[in-house]
Amino acid sequence: MPQRKVTISDIATAAGVSKTTVSRYINGREDLLSDSARTRIKKAIEQAGYVPSAAARNLKERKLLQVGIVLADIATPFSTSLVIGAGAELRRAGYAVVVCDAANSLEAEHAAIDALLQDQVSGLIVNTVSADNPELVRIARSAVPVVLCDRYVNDCSADIVVNEYCDSTLELMGHLREQGFSRAVFVTEPFENNSPRYIRMDAFLDADRRLFGARRPEADVCVIDPADTRSVRRAFARVCADAEKGDAPAAVFATNTAVLVAAHRALRELGPQAGRAVRLCGPDEWGWARHMGWDWAEEFAGGITTLEYQPRKMGEKAARLLLRRIENPGARPREEIVRARLRPRASTLCREGPGPERA
Repeated sequence: MPQRKVTISDIATAAGVSKTTVSRYINGREDLLSDSARTRIKKAIEQAGYVPSAAARNLKERKLLQVGIVLADIATPFSTSLVIGAGAELRRAGYAVVVCDAANSLEAEHAAIDALLQDQVSGLIVNTVSADNPELVRIARSAVPVVLCDRYVNDCSADIVVNEYCDSTLELMGHLREQGFSRAVFVTEPFENNSPRYIRMDAFLDADRRLFGARRPEADVCVIDPADTRSVRRAFARVCADAEKGDAPAAVFATNTAVLVAAHRALRELGPQAGRAVRLCGPDEWGWARHMGWDWAEEFAGGITTLEYQPRKMGEKAARLLLRRIENPGARPREEIVRARLRPRASTLCREGPGPERA
């Protein structure tokens, strides 16, 4: 009776590792494995007399002109513009692009990166789910070219492209104070392990203390889930009730475009009085809209003051950094910063203090 052929699953079981780990070993990505895992896999292969298939051997020797882009949330306007910018640069350099959505799941992000590495991509651009990401740190320290985009990762010295969040937040807060607002409220999604959100929030807290005289600036922070419409409406009902106690409307500073849209929807549902109690402002990350010549923030709700970010430009810069890293693996890591522009509009522009919002 013929003996059953040894498979990669048999080697994984014998070595006490996953099939992905064995595949990395076979395909020449031993730099991604621990010494212990390499030793166990080598021993299991020798004892079983396992011979990788011809396809696997060919894969080991072939360099694919392919780059992986991993996004924390592909559904956002930011992600769309980022991919457009990065994809155009990479295709000009002769690379195909594979885009993966982590759906705000760290586990899904790791699975996507594992799949891309098995496909032998030439490098990765990662808009990570979490700043606390030891797995991504390990990969970035290996021979795999990695560029981080928009989000810092703890203890990771990889190339990175980020938006400038601190100074732009202070500029917007200064504008609000100059226009006569006596209170600002910062509305954010959960910010733990998300560097754009906590950097912007820290800048808000500093400005709230210095410019608005807040004794407890933390009380001016409201955390919401933009997808939970009922809880958003309840949160804004409280914000409006507090604002109505003062002599002038409060400014609501949304942490991203998703929060800005959710805030506008909640205020409309709460009625005209809510719109008079608070005024909206926040980031504009819809680079694709501006690329089409559409200034959505000018038309939205009669004109909303925004910080105009450039995700498409970030994608272009991330692609160039990755191409540089592929060509020169030993280069020192570089940080590229993309500036934002303050665009004051009707929602916060007032002559003698805040007045009625334009219809």
